[in-house]
Parts: sequence; C-alpha cells; structure tokens
Amino acid sequence: GNLRDPAEKQALKLYQDSYMNLEGNGRHFTKEAFQAVMRDDADELRTLLDRGVRADATNAGGHSLLQLAEERGKAQVAQLLREAMAKPV
Repeated sequence: GNLRDPAEKQALKLYQDSYMNLEGNGRHFTKEAFQAVMRDDADELRTLLDRGVRADATNAGGHSLLQLAEERGKAQVAQLLREAMAKPV
C-alpha cells in the first residue's frame, strides 16, 4: 500500500487502534501513554511504546504525545519520544 494516501493511512491507524484495544484486554494503552507523559514517566512510556503505542499518537484535541511533553516541560519523555520517532519502522 501507499501510506502517503490519507485513506490508507487512516485505515492503518484504525486497524492499529483496534488491535491495541484487543491486545490490551480493555486497557487503553494510548490513554496510559498520555498519562505517563504527564508524570514524565519514561520507563512506563517506553513499555507502552514497546507494546505498540505509536510515538506520534494524538489525543482527542489533536495534540501529540511529544507536543504535550514539550508544552508541559516533561524532558525525559520528550527525549524518549524524539528518539522513538527517529527510528526507522
């Protein structure tokens, strides 16, 4: 597929979100990632990223994990997110 196509990108995101919900047995890992950002808990965020949370995940307001980390001065998680987003997939 062509992930530059917005429709394919959205379909992939929907699939990944659905998969995360199934794998999490009811846990909402993306929400937990935003909570980890607010606590500046890099260890927990790393665990969630390893479980499949996307480093470029956004909340309902359209803010990414990295945007929130930078706006709130959460240096440890901001650095972790920058590193995670720099890695090739």
